[in-house]
Order: sequence, then structure tokens, then C-alpha cells
Amino acid sequence: IFERPAAYEFAQPVSGTYPAWSDPSYWNEGLKMRFDLKQQLHRLNRSAMHYLSLLFVSLAAPLVGFLALYSLSAAASAANLKTYWPILFAAAIPLPMYAILTADTRFIAAFLVVLWVTVLAAVRVPDTPQTVRIASRISMAVIFTVLVQVILGSYENARYGVKDDTEASVADTLHRMGVPPGTGVGYIGSSFEAYWARLGRLRIAAEIPASTFDSLTYTPPSTDADVFWSSNRPTQDAALRVMAASGAKCILTKNPPKGSNLACWKEIGDTSYYVLTPETCQGIWKGSGDPDD
Repeated sequence: IFERPAAYEFAQPVSGTYPAWSDPSYWNEGLKMRFDLKQQLHRLNRSAMHYLSLLFVSLAAPLVGFLALYSLSAAASAANLKTYWPILFAAAIPLPMYAILTADTRFIAAFLVVLWVTVLAAVRVPDTPQTVRIASRISMAVIFTVLVQVILGSYENARYGVKDDTEASVADTLHRMGVPPGTGVGYIGSSFEAYWARLGRLRIAAEIPASTFDSLTYTPPSTDADVFWSSNRPTQDAALRVMAASGAKCILTKNPPKGSNLACWKEIGDTSYYVLTPETCQGIWKGSGDPDD
């Protein structure tokens, strides 16, 4: 609905907190794909780094344990592993497929489990008291190390995880300002992270995006939100007017750059969010074509 900065409207006909994600097929209909070699190579590089991090950091203990068990009878284990090639192939082939698009851990976790179970099942240890004792100790060490990792990770999440109620506070403040559930709002930022909208049961009707959803995806050096804040006042007002005309009863943003013109914006409590409403800036909604005004 606006060229530069790019602004998008999601008022109708798809419902939901963020309609663009509720039904991507509707909004992407007619989209023409193009191949960008530079971005594709960037994506493959990021995916490869992610896989290496999983293997040598997150899964370091199972990897060392497998190599230790494998060394007890390398020839027998290797021969046995070859018989499992159909399972290994089926579990491994999705990894490069996801690497092309997005190597999110939650997408490949099940395949990694199948791979690890298969390679461990292929290990063969000589049936002697000494090797059995060594294999048992290696297995217990791996189990203990993984268990410690899980406990420490859970402790870190419990102690240093997100504890503030910023998103809930924003949603509550909007309700007290007269923005009831179901209201269409505008957002300058990444709507994927607009948790206040979900908590307040609001609907993002217009957006000037700030970033992509997948943090591993190539992100341009300048987003549309950056373009908005670096634009002159008439351009900003024009973009805000089309967002208001699309059905946004108020417009929010988060962490605007230092030096931004926030004359009509109201900070929401002690949060980093700011809101623009018809009360604080009547000129944006005046003549916007909103049938409720």
C-alpha cells in the first residue's frame, strides 16, 4: 500500500493476530520467485555453520562416545553400519534439503535422532569382559554428560530466561487506552515478535516490516522500518496515513532509532514501545477513509 518504505495491508479477508502468517498462501499468490546466487550461498554457509555447531558443540558428548565405542572394533562396526545404509540415507537426505531454505533445529531434530540411533545400533563390541566393561563406562560417561547439559540448560533458562511482563503490559495498556480485542492495529517492526498483539487479541492490519522471521536467513542491511525512520517527515506521514486508512486504529513501534521524530508518539510506560493514536496525532487519521472516524 506504500512503495518506500514498503507498507503492507492485511485487514481483509484473512483473520488472526498476524494474517500474513495465518494464511501465507493467500498473500503469496502470484508471487514470482527469482534465484539469487549470493543469497543462496549465504544461506548454505549459515546452514553449514549451524550443522557444525550442532555436531561439535551440542552433540559433542555423543560424538566422542560413538568414536570411542567404534574404536573398540572398527572393522566390525563399519561392516555392520553399511547394512543400515537405507535408514542412514533416508535420515540424512533431509539435511541438505533444509540447508537450502532454513536449517532450524526443530525441523531437523527428528532426523538427527534417527541418525544417532542408527549409528549407535551399528556399533559392535568384542564379547570380552574387558571391552564390555570399557563400553559400559563410555556409555555411562556419555549419558552423564548429556544429563548434565540438560540440567544446566534448564537451570539457565529458569534463571536467566525472559521474566519481564513487557508484552503483557503493552497489551494491557492498549486495552486501557480504548483498544479492545479484535481491533486492527499497525506495526512498524517485526510482527513475528509482536507478542503483545497476541496477548491483547489484536489484529495487525498494516505493517512496515523490520526483519525476517528466521534469524538465520540473510537480512538486508537496511529494512523497510529503517527506511521509514530515515525518511523525511512528509514521507513518514504519508506512510502512516495509508496504514491508518487500511483499518489500523493505532500504530505501534519498538526501539525507534535515536534522534527519530517522536513528536506525536507516546511511550508505553517504561517499555521500549511507542504508540501513535488519533488522540496524539489527529492529522494521520483525518481523512484516512476509515469508516469509523
